[in-house]
Amino acid sequence: MDFEKEIQSLISGYSNPIGIERLRLNILQEIKSYYKDNGYPKELSIHKLSLIPSLFQEANYDNIVWSSQNGELGHLNILFQLDCMFHNSGKSREKLSEKDFFKYVDFSSQAINSLKNKNKQPTTIAPPNNRVIHKLKTWFS
Repeated sequence: MDFEKEIQSLISGYSNPIGIERLRLNILQEIKSYYKDNGYPKELSIHKLSLIPSLFQEANYDNIVWSSQNGELGHLNILFQLDCMFHNSGKSREKLSEKDFFKYVDFSSQAINSLKNKNKQPTTIAPPNNRVIHKLKTWFS
């Protein structure tokens, strides 16, 4: 698989993307830009450039076991392969050793979790104002 050709083909294939397709297109464009400027990342470290957070729910829904090295990836095959190649110096899922594939799946899981944590809104409770405190004191005294 020619990484540069496939990523350009995917990017060109999106027309008026919305929702998850917009997210995937944005990530693909960032991956292409990073690759053009730097080549492949030196190690599994750039969570924000992982496609897996935008793929795993659809894969789970369609019974695609994306964490299996030789599993059938269905209609998401090219996206999963490109993600793997980008984060593993151009190696496809099949070419990785079992140990390296396990590291990649762990990295991908971390990417999913970092996105989930990034989107969480902190829960804050506003402090009560003095008027509320005064009413509470008069009710309970």
